[in-house]
Amino acid sequence: MSNLFNCGHCGRFMSYDEHDEYTNFGSYGDLEPPDPIYVCAKCAAIEKASIIKSGNFMLPYLPSRYMMEAIEELGLVEAGPHRDGPSFLYKKDEVPEGYVLRKRSVYVP
Repeated sequence: MSNLFNCGHCGRFMSYDEHDEYTNFGSYGDLEPPDPIYVCAKCAAIEKASIIKSGNFMLPYLPSRYMMEAIEELGLVEAGPHRDGPSFLYKKDEVPEGYVLRKRSVYVP
């Protein structure tokens, strides 16, 4: 957990307009979603490069801009069963039959 002015990865002080953020999934006992994790531009670039190098990762509850940019660069789409249910990342031509594409919103400060 981090406050608005410290990076949740390196702890560096940052200004409000320079940050990116994501929110992880909570647990079954949480009454409210967990607090967002704020990331400085330097750590966001490192994390984005790591995602692109590894080729896959799990999406958090609310992804950040750098995560969505990495997904686009990898050519992945988010898809899941019709209606509610889990969604996963697939190559555009490998989406299973009956799954629908999903589009997530991203926080933009």
